[in-house]
Amino acid sequence: MGIRKFLAVGAAAMALLTAGAANAAIVFVGSWELNSGVDDSPLTGQQAAALIFGGDASDYMISTNGSDVSQINFRAWYAFIGLPDTVGVDAQDVNSAFGFDLSAYVNDGSLGSYVNYAFKDDGRVGGVPEPATWALMIAGFGLAGAGLRRRVIVT
Repeated sequence: MGIRKFLAVGAAAMALLTAGAANAAIVFVGSWELNSGVDDSPLTGQQAAALIFGGDASDYMISTNGSDVSQINFRAWYAFIGLPDTVGVDAQDVNSAFGFDLSAYVNDGSLGSYVNYAFKDDGRVGGVPEPATWALMIAGFGLAGAGLRRRVIVT
């Protein structure tokens, strides 16, 4: 095998090792029921998640579809503040409707069970190989170097 082919194979192997590690992952943080809140101010789903789980509202993605990351719909269940016994409203914002403000975290007696699901980017920028991967990679480079050195000396 020529040096160029060897280097090309080595570069391809390194690309495969690091290709999947750089992706950040969206993780399920938790959920809350619309009627479990105590705050009567208009809150978006993201603001409610930040209040419940901590952090900034901009860190969160909210869904009404469940805890499956592939099903995130960027919507939240809202209730009319001050209007008890209403059904939840599936929306993307808290615009006033019919003179009432909406909130994703209010205990206002909405009829039915409405659960909001919070997701967050876990912040991974790149993966770090495990120690066994490092050992295997170093051993492979050592063997490749030894093979090249032996070949150069013999020739």
